[in-house]
Amino acid sequence: MDDSLLEQLLYSEESSSLDFKREQYPFTGESSEVKSELLKDILAFANSWRQENAYILIGIDEKVAGKSVIVGISNHLNESNIQQFVNSKTNKPVAFSYSTYTHNGDTIGIITIPVQKRPFYLKRDFGNLKKEKVYIRRGSSTAIASPEEIALIGESFIVSQKIPAINIQLGNKKEDILSGDSITIESTLLKLPRKENLDRPSVPFATSGFLTNKNYYREFADYLFEKAFLGEFNFYLENTGSVVLKKAQLKFEVPIDENCRVHLSDHEPYKPSESSLGAHIPLGIESWHNNFYSLSVEQKNNAWKVQSKIGDIQPKDISWSLPIFIGTLDDCSITFNVLVYGENLPEPVNKTFEIHFTVKEGVYSRQEVINMAQNA
Repeated sequence: MDDSLLEQLLYSEESSSLDFKREQYPFTGESSEVKSELLKDILAFANSWRQENAYILIGIDEKVAGKSVIVGISNHLNESNIQQFVNSKTNKPVAFSYSTYTHNGDTIGIITIPVQKRPFYLKRDFGNLKKEKVYIRRGSSTAIASPEEIALIGESFIVSQKIPAINIQLGNKKEDILSGDSITIESTLLKLPRKENLDRPSVPFATSGFLTNKNYYREFADYLFEKAFLGEFNFYLENTGSVVLKKAQLKFEVPIDENCRVHLSDHEPYKPSESSLGAHIPLGIESWHNNFYSLSVEQKNNAWKVQSKIGDIQPKDISWSLPIFIGTLDDCSITFNVLVYGENLPEPVNKTFEIHFTVKEGVYSRQEVINMAQNA
């Protein structure tokens, strides 16, 4: 709440998204009949036909056809108590909050009820309320929803929210390949020369023009091994709906299994430098984590945990995650669940994928490693 929104509400009339109360709801120590008034109002607004937050403003003297007046209240509801009170009686949890706001020295109570999936009803009779009746706010009054309204309530939530419809697949952006729910990754286990056989002859600074990396051939052999070992894949996300998916991101975990010894990385192997000044870092990798569009991979609690931030996806548009690099020492398969989140998704999209691994062996001689390093 802020002064601007409060002013707008004070000039508004009571409706399916707004109610004014001069006095606080009686609650602590009260009878079921008295407490049921608070419960009925929260249920009615939660079930109401609207496309915006609903507000019950407490400490306001309503003025019809004019600006309602803040009178303030001194006693406030305990949010934890009323959350427990309401959600212990309903068929599923109702999202709402109680807060206070002070304006020109007067403090009011605010019950905020967002648009959410419905209907809500009581599991048992309570006070003046009946079980399994769907109370609904119509204009400035509360009524019991008709069977036709109840049938349409769930569908109306999806329509009013304009929830993006997301199609997610595995694929390889570099090769422009979509693989659906499963993909095959090939890992090659290279047999390479012993490190002591990959010494690099020293080159005088005066003739080389830069400081020579004496371990260049050895580092290049490591690079070749990792390059052959790791395959890559991306997630392909398509917004098939009519509204933008805001700040999309996906998360998944891959358990560490002794029968499928998987390794994940958020970047391709770094190619070493002939100079001792440092390795060549792929262009842009340092900036990826400075923006929303990023990828993180970490090994924690016997699992690989992956989070990829995608950003906004416009209607009828597609987006690819950054590449994820993966390899294994065994012919095996893994199954994992991916959760796609978005600011305007009421709940994450959950989909199961499979990766099948095939492993083969390869051999590079000393001279082959040196030739490739010199030509890199």
